[in-house]
Parts: sequence; C-alpha cells; structure tokens
Amino acid sequence: MQRVNYCTKETVIDSNYFYLADMLGNQYKNVRGKVFLPAAGEYQIFYPTQPDIIFPVINIQKDTNIYTHYDSKIRVGLGFDNGVTYVYKDCNGLLNGEHEDYYEDGIVKMRGNFKNGIPKDSISIFHPNGIPYKSIIYLPRHLYIKEFDSLARVVKISHYGTENSASPNYTATTFYPNGNTHIAEKSYRGIIQFTEYYEGKRLKVEMTRDWRKEYTPAGTLETMYKWKEKAARKPPYIHKKFEITRTSYDASGRKTEEIKYHTPSFNKQPQIGLGSAAYFVYWKKFSPDGQEELVLRNRTIYEVVTQGLLRY
Repeated sequence: MQRVNYCTKETVIDSNYFYLADMLGNQYKNVRGKVFLPAAGEYQIFYPTQPDIIFPVINIQKDTNIYTHYDSKIRVGLGFDNGVTYVYKDCNGLLNGEHEDYYEDGIVKMRGNFKNGIPKDSISIFHPNGIPYKSIIYLPRHLYIKEFDSLARVVKISHYGTENSASPNYTATTFYPNGNTHIAEKSYRGIIQFTEYYEGKRLKVEMTRDWRKEYTPAGTLETMYKWKEKAARKPPYIHKKFEITRTSYDASGRKTEEIKYHTPSFNKQPQIGLGSAAYFVYWKKFSPDGQEELVLRNRTIYEVVTQGLLRY
C-alpha cells in the first residue's frame, strides 16, 4: 500500500501496522510495507492504529498490486502528551474549533468540534455514499459510539468508561443486518463476559468469568470450557497460568472428549485455544457407550505436537 500525504502531496510506501483479511477472516500482515497473499481474490484492509479510516474491499487479481490510499485532511494521532489515547490533527497541528473533512468527490467524510485536538462533544463520520458511519459522543468519563453500515442499518452500539484507558470498562452490542442481536458483551475491571447468537436468535456462545459454552445451530451444547487460576511457582510470579478443562459433546449430549491443560497468561482470563497450551494434564476420549480411552497424560505442548495430535 502506498499513501499520498495530504499536506506534502508526497507518495510513500506504507510500512506501518496494517493487514489484509480475506472473506473468511484470515489475516495477512504486512512485512516492510508488503503483504504476501496466498491467492487472488477479495480482501479488506484493516488499519488498527487509524480506527476511523474506511477502506473499500479490494479485488486483487494480478501477481503484483499497488493500492493507493489518499490520506485525510484530518488525521488521528496518539495523544500521550494530552493524557488521552487519540488526538486529531491537520496540516497546521492540533485541531481547534469546528472542522470538516471531505472525500475526493466533495461528500463529507468527518465533522467535529475540537479543542487542542480533543473532541469537545461529538464527532460524526460518514460512508463515501454520505450515510453516517459512526457517531461518537464525548461526555466526562464516558464515550458513546453508534455505528452503521452503508445502508444505514445499526451495526454496533457501545459505551466506554474513560477513567482507565489501559483497561476501560465497556458494554457493546453488535447486530445482524436483520436487526437481531449478534453479540452482547461487557467488560468490567478486565473481566469480559459476552453472549453470542446465531442470526435466527439461537444461542451460539456464552462466556462468564470462569467458563465458556458453545452451542450448535440446533441448540445443543457442543463444547464447554472451565478454568481456574493457578499461581506460578517459579519467577516471574506475575506470569499467571490457568488450568482449563475442555469437554466436548455429541448431538445427543454424550461426552465425547475431555482435555485438561495449562496455559500461561498475564490477563484475568485465559486464551482457551489448544494452541495456547503449554502443558497437558490429560487427554481423554469417550466411546458412544461411555468407555473411556486415555490418549495421553502429563505431556508438554512440544510432545503433543510431535505425537501428531495437534498442529502448533
């Protein structure tokens, strides 16, 4: 990707952090400004450090492709000196007063009122077709965000407490195009709880502080994770570990598999994927008549991968 600087009009290859994702959600990060893709097709550009940039889906067919992005007049930068996460700037520095930015065809891209680069009350961001994309309302210690798709359907509503920028408390609800709830999520003091639904309103996933349940489209329990924190016995003691038990079930509710493993974490909840495990206490499988088969016991992740039971 190459970027055209709005202020200097210079064109440079962008080597900052961005990545492309295919239609299945697989991510491909850039290496020194280049993204190496497995195949031709449609890809979406994501730019985490510039959250309000809207990129189109690009159709890549040639062996070598260059995507040109024209920087906005209003730019978002890190605002550590101001005690906030982001500040807004233009070619003259931090924004003050009312400002607008436009797409190349003259449609409003962004509108807001600022003081020393910080929004005073709200910011409105628009899709290239002029339909609102995101509305952000700033209040003391609170941030309210409402997001829309290009057809003006509500995609997400969220609320953030801004007292702790390192781990903010928040609630967020995302919606399917038909208006049904997709995910209802909340985080308090670093503990995330959420409920996810299939498009037809059936429960798909629910997670609390200590467990996670996953359901089939038919509504039966498919997988359950339970975990508990275990204090590290060796330095550094701040590096916690969790003991997780993953139990799988068939469509009739019979237990088919149970795995107990340890995974390290600095967070208040673990990464639950088997690929994050460091040590396996046991791995059991169960036949339809309930007979138990011990696959392994007391093995490191390296030994499990070497045995061919898991790809790491």
